[in-house]
Amino acid sequence: MKGGIFVQILGGLAIGLAIGLLIAWVIAPVQYKDTSPASLRAEFKDQYREAIASAFNATRNLERAKARLTLLADQNSEQALISQAERMIAEGNSPDSAFEIAVLVNALKAEPQVSANFTGTAPPLTATLTQELIPSTTQTPLRLASSTPEATSSPGPSPTPRPTATFRPTLTATPTQGAPFIVLTRDEVCDPKLEPGMLMVEVRNKKRQPIPGMELVISWSGGEERFFTGLKPEISDGYADFHMQADTTYNLHLALGGESASGLSSPLCTDPDGNNYAGGVRLVFQQP
Repeated sequence: MKGGIFVQILGGLAIGLAIGLLIAWVIAPVQYKDTSPASLRAEFKDQYREAIASAFNATRNLERAKARLTLLADQNSEQALISQAERMIAEGNSPDSAFEIAVLVNALKAEPQVSANFTGTAPPLTATLTQELIPSTTQTPLRLASSTPEATSSPGPSPTPRPTATFRPTLTATPTQGAPFIVLTRDEVCDPKLEPGMLMVEVRNKKRQPIPGMELVISWSGGEERFFTGLKPEISDGYADFHMQADTTYNLHLALGGESASGLSSPLCTDPDGNNYAGGVRLVFQQP
């Protein structure tokens, strides 16, 4: 008798569960509408950040980009963007999207300084940025420079323009002879604490200040890859690195042009115990 009651209870629970699943999955499934981006899964958040970076590179509307990033509720929006760009480069996915993310990070970091220098007329900072970040060349600069904002011709105070209006590509009318960047230093590094085959690159302007968001092109027999400075600000805003494979020779140059570093390979090093290991190379590109 007790066994029969137990079977009936189990049967009722099974029927109730089946009916509940039928209602929840088929008859009246939950429909999400106007949900917050913060509720998205990690891969969809990455797609959302890519879309924000792409929109910023097209419109240069930094305030809108910041508002959209806020919707993701990241603890640190800049760090989330940097981590995503690093993952994309490590996986070999969408180098153009990684560059757009790097440019957005650069704009987020520079935005308070730009805001503080606006007075309603063209500030001297604009000319400095144009001279330091974008060397004179016949190529169209990558979307990193700032152009001079439109100055008001009427007297009296004028409203402070938003910093987003300053990020337009700047064209240089007269090209300068010579390389816009040179290889300032090239050193082999033997340090057992470093990862084997590490190529460490620093890009600086003529005042020896690091430049983030610079695209580097590295090539070897049968392959090519691009990576960007500024994705490891804990080291330097102008720093980037690449893992060289053993027995492979590389050539490296900036996408903007300039002097190339050729014949790069991992040096053979020896630790205190007499064991051999692959060392690294440290390069510094600088505007002359």
